[in-house]
Amino acid sequence: MILKSLPAVAIVIGLSFSKVIAQQIPGGGLLTSVSAEKAIFRVGDPILVSVAVTNQTSGSLESNTGATAFDTFEVLDPDGKRLRYVGFDGQMGGQPIQVRPFATAVIEGKLDLTEKYLFQKAGRYSIRFTGERWTGLSASSLITIDVTPGRLSGRDEMAATLLPVCPDGWHMDKGLPGEAYPTGRAHTAGFLIHLCHNHMAD
Repeated sequence: MILKSLPAVAIVIGLSFSKVIAQQIPGGGLLTSVSAEKAIFRVGDPILVSVAVTNQTSGSLESNTGATAFDTFEVLDPDGKRLRYVGFDGQMGGQPIQVRPFATAVIEGKLDLTEKYLFQKAGRYSIRFTGERWTGLSASSLITIDVTPGRLSGRDEMAATLLPVCPDGWHMDKGLPGEAYPTGRAHTAGFLIHLCHNHMAD
């Protein structure tokens, strides 16, 4: 009876050892990286970045395309001040991504950070992925980009005006460009900016 149970014991030990190794690597074995589409952008233009994960283990791992949703980045402006998140604050889904051993998979290839944060000033910004609290992925290394003078869109100008008076504990979602529906009027080109209690802060 003892000899018959040995193979099962060996399998359990092997699985446990693999799990321990994965736990010792930040992100459960997935290394997160961020890269910018280019080094220099202009105020008012899209700021596109790519987010990828590299499997550092000998087994397949899973990530998700929804890992970059919400406030999952730390963006510091030229004065070293962290930018407040002004992006979408509702329910979002994602698709699982299988990452082969020692391979790299792109979670998001063209993520526009201006839909999440207001880049108002010209100067150098630092960016890193910090979504480990929500996703379990590791934080990325820091990258920098330079932003040259330009002009914000009307939507961003309005959001920049309202953001300083947004109450503590509340979130401002600058919305998406498209059509607005003023009360008692027909729809018209414009945008809607939402203010709500920041239920995702805790």
